[in-house]
This record gives sequence, structure tokens and C-alpha cells, in this order.
Amino acid sequence: MGVRDKPVSPVPQPRASLRAGPWRTPGIRGVSPEPDSAASNLLFWGRLEAEALAHPALNHPWLRAVGEGDCANMGQTLQNFARQYHAYSNAFPRYLQRVIEKLQQPDHRAVLAENLSEEEGCLHESDREKLRSVGIDPVGVDGVTHRQLYRRFCLSLGVRDEELDRPSANALHWRDDLLRFLEAASPPAALGALGPGTEYVVKPFYGAISSGIRSLDVGQQIDRRFFDTHCALDGQHADDLRSVSLSFADNARDRSEMRAGMLHALDLRARFLTHLHRQTRVPSGDRPS
Repeated sequence: MGVRDKPVSPVPQPRASLRAGPWRTPGIRGVSPEPDSAASNLLFWGRLEAEALAHPALNHPWLRAVGEGDCANMGQTLQNFARQYHAYSNAFPRYLQRVIEKLQQPDHRAVLAENLSEEEGCLHESDREKLRSVGIDPVGVDGVTHRQLYRRFCLSLGVRDEELDRPSANALHWRDDLLRFLEAASPPAALGALGPGTEYVVKPFYGAISSGIRSLDVGQQIDRRFFDTHCALDGQHADDLRSVSLSFADNARDRSEMRAGMLHALDLRARFLTHLHRQTRVPSGDRPS
């Protein structure tokens, strides 16, 4: 551990709020890095994951309202989300490919390639077992790309393909900003954006969306398999990315870059949700100021 795949390119200069500094998670004080060791790497990672879960992107009033079924019109709220989220979600294989290109060690690349393969609908028997354990029939998912699963969700809501072809400027900003960031980022920063900044927060994020779908009239039969499949399987993706990322987290500079990448990805997600929130009728006390 501790050996870089290749010389680090400069990480894109983040906004002031993303620069390395005191941990933002409540109850966690800013501390100097411990001496390099596997134990201190794991301690750093635990703090990183705690900060991700405490980020506004995972505690956003829009996400809370949807998860609790507390929007004035859940159907329209989910339709609006489906139209706009498509631009970001549909590009996920491109995010993975950007990060794979940063890695030189074959075993590191193989870990992310497995994730990319699953995006294309390739499941292992262990994946099928996980899906069965949460009540999802693998037959309806195996061999189906995640882009197709998402399209099924949209169609079940009444969102047509031509609507998905007209993404909002807000959605395009999220997608394009993240692609640019991953293109220019150092390996630690790119892994921070994709790992704790993305894969690690999929389960709570998609879990809230799935809860919102279930709050609607079951007669609508909305296809939520895109979200439930990710909730079942993306924990393993987060674990795999953690194992790769820890190889890049044994000095202060790499840790700072990794954290900056995580915060950049999470800040983009929070900004997207704030845009949705302004378009959604929710209890006035939950509206952002």
C-alpha cells in the first residue's frame, strides 16, 4: 500500500467549502493524520463515510419529504425527478470509465470493471441470491442494463422517451461537472467522488426514492426495480471501492484530495436536490431559505 499507480495530476481546485479542513460531521473534531498504517487508513475511512452520511445531500428536505410521502403531489414530484435524474443516471458508466482510466494496477481496474459489467446487466449468482433475499426476481433484472431498468421506471410513471431527451440545465450541470471533475482529478480525488461521494450513499438515497414510490397508490404499479436493485447490490460496490481507495489513503495529501472529491460529488447532488425542492410542493417548514 502507499504506492501510487502513476504520478498524480493536480486535482481541480475546489470551491472554498470543499478545501481540506476540519471534519464537518457533528461530533468529529479536526485532527492531524495519524502515522501511516492500515489502522489509521481505516479510521480515516470511517470518518469519511460518517461525513458523507451527515452531508446535506443525504439529509435534504426534498429527500426527506419524498421518503416520508409528504409531498402535496407525489406522482408529479416523482415524474419531475425521473425526467431530470435521467441525465445523471444514464451517464454512470462514463463516470466509472473515467475512474478506471486513472488506475494502473490490474486488480484495481478489475474491481471497477465488475461494477461496469453489472451496469450492463451481468449478474453473478451471489447477486441473484441477494436480489431474491429482498423479494426481487432476478429473472426480471438479469441481462437488463441499468439504463433499461431506469427507462422502465420512467415509463411506469408515464414519462416518455422524448421527455427524457430534454434534460434540464440543472441535470446537465450535475452530469457534465462530474465528468469534467473525474477527467482532471487525481486518482485519490476520483475515487473519493465515485466511492464515498457516490456509491456509498446510493442505498440511503435510493431507499428514500423507493419509499416515496411505495407511498403512491399501489394500483399504479410503478416499477421501482432500478432503485431496489441498487439498494440490494451497491453495498458490495461501496465495499469494493473502499478496498481500492485505501491503497491511496496513507498520506495527508491523498486523504485531502480524496475528501475533496467526495465533497465535490455530494455538493453537486445537494445542489440538484435544492433545484427539485424549489419545484415541489412540500410543507412550508421544510422549504430552504
